Amino acid sequence: MAETIRPISKIELRFKLADIKKPSSQIIVYCNSGDSKRFDLIGATERIDNKSEPFFNTTINIDYYFESVQKLYLLAINHNLKTLDFTKIDQLDVVGEFTPTIGDLISRDGKRLIGDIKDKDKITGKIEITAEEIYETGHNIILQLKGTKLDKKDLFSSDPYFKIYKSSPSGNSIVFESSVIKNNINPIFDPIVIRLQELNGGCMFRELTFEFWDHNDIVDDELIGSFRTNTDEILSGIIKEFPIINQKLKSKKSNYEHSGIINFIDSRILYKPTIQDFINGNGNGNGNGDGNCLIDLMVAIDCTESNGDQKLETSLHYNVKPHQNQYIRSLLALESQLLNNFGVKLEKRVEVFGFGAVINKHPNHNFRFHYIIDDRPNTLKAGISGVIELYDKAIPKIQFTSPTKISSIIEDATRYSLQDFHSTQLKYSILLILIDSDITDYESTVDEIVEASKAPLSIIFIGVGEYSFQNIPQLDGEKNGNIRLIGRFDRKQIRDNVHFISFKEFSINQIDFQNEILRKLPNQLTEFMEFKNYLPNGLSYTQTEIKKIK
Repeated sequence: MAETIRPISKIELRFKLADIKKPSSQIIVYCNSGDSKRFDLIGATERIDNKSEPFFNTTINIDYYFESVQKLYLLAINHNLKTLDFTKIDQLDVVGEFTPTIGDLISRDGKRLIGDIKDKDKITGKIEITAEEIYETGHNIILQLKGTKLDKKDLFSSDPYFKIYKSSPSGNSIVFESSVIKNNINPIFDPIVIRLQELNGGCMFRELTFEFWDHNDIVDDELIGSFRTNTDEILSGIIKEFPIINQKLKSKKSNYEHSGIINFIDSRILYKPTIQDFINGNGNGNGNGDGNCLIDLMVAIDCTESNGDQKLETSLHYNVKPHQNQYIRSLLALESQLLNNFGVKLEKRVEVFGFGAVINKHPNHNFRFHYIIDDRPNTLKAGISGVIELYDKAIPKIQFTSPTKISSIIEDATRYSLQDFHSTQLKYSILLILIDSDITDYESTVDEIVEASKAPLSIIFIGVGEYSFQNIPQLDGEKNGNIRLIGRFDRKQIRDNVHFISFKEFSINQIDFQNEILRKLPNQLTEFMEFKNYLPNGLSYTQTEIKKIK
């Protein structure tokens, strides 16, 4: 069995375009490795309108494999739509493309590369890429700034805002821009929360530049001034006041002192709790109670006719010992990961949904397996063993049908995840959907996933069989360019709560398959708890404040 190649670091990419003739620009990033001819979608920048030289604030992070030749396919496109399917390149309005390698980029001075973007061999603009090796940290930093006696750039006052830049070998790059405060030369800006990794790449002594501007509606914004510091200096509190200096005014006026004073009235690093902090109650418990975060599981099983006759060996549901089908192997893999990686033993009965069967002479896309065997739920075993026992009893009795619909199951799972969930007893649920083909209720499924993103629920799709899935991967943020789904009434998905895995892609390496199943769960759980401002049991707010990281 070949050894899995691990990335040696993570690279942050930033982009700028120049000489662009089309009004709305966005860059999509694809990458392949080695001899692979397939380019995988990595991510996309924000869209910038009406600028011929747009600088994109959105960064793209990519794993760097020293042993592999990693080719980038950078696609600049023009559009004004809410959502796009970035996997369908032939349907995009292409401005131009550029195809460097990661090696090309990081070997340049300052890790900065400028090239021509082309559309059908015609130069349509220029692209500038800068790369930076980043160091992973889960911490956030809170900053709140107060200004005193800022220069009056308007007749009686100023409309100040500020930008934060971090230094790099290729120059400064912007990491934050505040909102404008109208008519105030003594502004108190709203507190800001930034990922420490985003602010300084994990280096507490990296130089930061704070620029202060006066906003104007008609003419260009006017620079008030700036100062330089670093994260360590801010957090230490040794320097109480930071003078804002305008170099132009300083060179012209012999008696010039400054253009205002800035104080940091709040500066703290917040420890970001891990999934283990929640499950174990910050070191106490087993993830199954005692005030810790409970992990709950629900399973949905595909009973559509595309699985094949369950009595035949060719069926995806054929499960006669010693043969184990992909449904059973997926269930056992998930159980193993919960126990071995997170210390969670499922001690409650698992709810098992079915979809795509004939129930009472009608197609049914949301039924409970225990109804098929006329059994009461409380008589079934707990955990995955109970699921497998129920599966073995029910599957031979089910009449498969079509089509494939799962939206109503996600709706029910969302509702169940919210039951018995409160701040004194946290609970997080996993809905595992085992499915053999794409869904036919895509739009309503998107609606339910958007709603589920506000609930303590992760949705894991495992595609079984040999089918080449098309629309289900688009529900997974990692596979759609980190684009948030938009449901009915323009409601937006607040976090990526979906993970899609194709069983056949891991058929050779079951260890990698097991590791992949719950790979996204830690971030999904902690993002939800952060969204709700919940902390692990036994961890108080003051304990999340780390005044200094060396």
